[in-house]
Amino acid sequence: MASAGELKQLLNQLASDSENTSGDVQQFSNDFDEQAQSIQAALEGTSTGADQEIAQIFQQAQQSLTETVQALQQAAQAAREYAEQI
Repeated sequence: MASAGELKQLLNQLASDSENTSGDVQQFSNDFDEQAQSIQAALEGTSTGADQEIAQIFQQAQQSLTETVQALQQAAQAAREYAEQI
């Protein structure tokens, strides 16, 4: 069993890692969105309907990225708050 100090250190490390990863995912999300918009513009109006299908897939992926960033930020905050109570 970890001591209180070790637990606090682990929580703070997890919070820091979560914040760093959140920033990385946010940057990827921004890049992804920019590229997806370019692709959607290039596909717009295709007669196969592929533009609508790919747009929906990109929107779902973008939503998942947004939710991932939020979850990581929440995890970081929770870990820091808990560490402060120890």
